[in-house]
Amino acid sequence: MTKLRSAMLLVTTAVAASAMAGMVAAEDAWVWWPNSAERITDDQVETFDYVPRLEPVTQKWDICVLLPHLKDTWWVGIAYGAMTEAKRQGVKASLFQAGGYTELNKQLSQFDDCVALGVDGILIAAISEGALKPKIEEARGKGIKVVAVGNPISGVELDAAVFGDYNVDAGVAGRALVEHFKAQGKDHPRVINFAGVAGAGWAEQAVTGWADAFKDTGVEIVEVKYGETGKSEQLKLVEDALQTYDDIDAFVGVPTMAEVAPGALEQAGLAGKVDVAAFYLTEGAYQGVLDGKVLGFASNPMVVEAAVAMDLAIRLAEGEAVGKRFRMPPIWIDKAFIETHDMSKFTTPAGWDVVYTVE
Repeated sequence: MTKLRSAMLLVTTAVAASAMAGMVAAEDAWVWWPNSAERITDDQVETFDYVPRLEPVTQKWDICVLLPHLKDTWWVGIAYGAMTEAKRQGVKASLFQAGGYTELNKQLSQFDDCVALGVDGILIAAISEGALKPKIEEARGKGIKVVAVGNPISGVELDAAVFGDYNVDAGVAGRALVEHFKAQGKDHPRVINFAGVAGAGWAEQAVTGWADAFKDTGVEIVEVKYGETGKSEQLKLVEDALQTYDDIDAFVGVPTMAEVAPGALEQAGLAGKVDVAAFYLTEGAYQGVLDGKVLGFASNPMVVEAAVAMDLAIRLAEGEAVGKRFRMPPIWIDKAFIETHDMSKFTTPAGWDVVYTVE
């Protein structure tokens, strides 16, 4: 066991068993640990098994969770992981969602509301890193612990952060697609990248990841298309691509593109001729993989990512020292993987409704 892991756990088997017996009664199936995680310090990456706090909290801490939206499976999974872990540990949590990446002012207002309420911690998936910077500095100046989750934040001091590097995610998907092309015997495949929101840190990271994965492989990215991640916008971009190009081998990018592309390809008489791949997970992309219409997607276990973020916020409130930056390693998920693996770390339970308040 590494020193890091020892420091993160610091619980005996007896204490853990006692705590679990009293704390998980309402969430008997909620055991997501241990889960492989990476602790990132400067350029150093240390892999270890993450296990959350298992002893009771010393008081009922109050945590805000601020998300860009709840329009897709990814963010619903983040909501599920954060709120269910808050319930397991016996803290209060309030979930707010802005309604989309165009709703920056609403997220800023929600952040202000949480600060005004005097919460102990804020989990934030930022719509805009730059706009949130002064808000984060203000909150931390008042003793509120701020933990980034889901979306990357840089250029401002945080108490902790748990998010994927989308260049890593896109790289995983890109390398899987390269191997797929090799198996098909394609020497110079042509790809269109549907990147997501122009200027968003996560989208630009993914653009880099796809490009790096395809470098020196013969795969050509003929265009990078930017746009909101809603289905209607992505469908317009897909239809535009189909009108512009007639020799494309794959559409890659955001999963909402992967949801709408198969139908557009079928109408264009190209079903089965253009591969579709994504660099994160939505329910529609997931179903597309099961139906054989989407080749696959890369994903880290977002449910676990959010649970880790909530655990870090609680540890910080308890006065524990934690690492500054964590990442859940992404993997390539195709139909064979789904059919042979437990997907509970990537999806919410069937029938789960979003919980906005845990008391």
